Amino acid sequence: MSRVKTQPDVPCADFFIGTCLIKTSSQEIVIAGQARHVRKNIADLLGMFARSAGKILPRAHIVEEIWHSRPSGNTDLTKAVSEIRKLFKDVMVDEQVIVTVPRVGYRLVAPVKYLPDVTDDSLQARKADVPEQVSPLTGRKSREGQNNARKWKLAVAALLGASIALRFILSADA
Repeated sequence: MSRVKTQPDVPCADFFIGTCLIKTSSQEIVIAGQARHVRKNIADLLGMFARSAGKILPRAHIVEEIWHSRPSGNTDLTKAVSEIRKLFKDVMVDEQVIVTVPRVGYRLVAPVKYLPDVTDDSLQARKADVPEQVSPLTGRKSREGQNNARKWKLAVAALLGASIALRFILSADA
């Protein structure tokens, strides 16, 4: 079996996949400003996907590297990918971050950006640079962004309706 080359020169540092910060050392994913703890194999799998972004990773290679060829590795891999997809579904609009390549493996299709010295303070400063409400893959608003836009539209419509009603009442009195 041919080995998949990952990027060995890229350190296993903190990185963004789309708008989500992955902290492999502390096994956390920061989504919409909230940190969520994940199992070690999930953090390792995300690191492996990030180092091989855009490339197909064969299932056997992933199981060998992450689960050390345990018999339950294939099942564990399927569950791990499903868990990762659920985590990312919170901020992305109906799009796949990890694509299944039938009978071969998986491929990370979301953009990856390594940040060697990310701290909580620098993450707050970067929020303006990485809008949480717009998906980096399609440019469409996330569900949270769509809900906020709806609320603003309703508020503006209510204010407009109230001002028209007030103007009508005042003009009727005159």
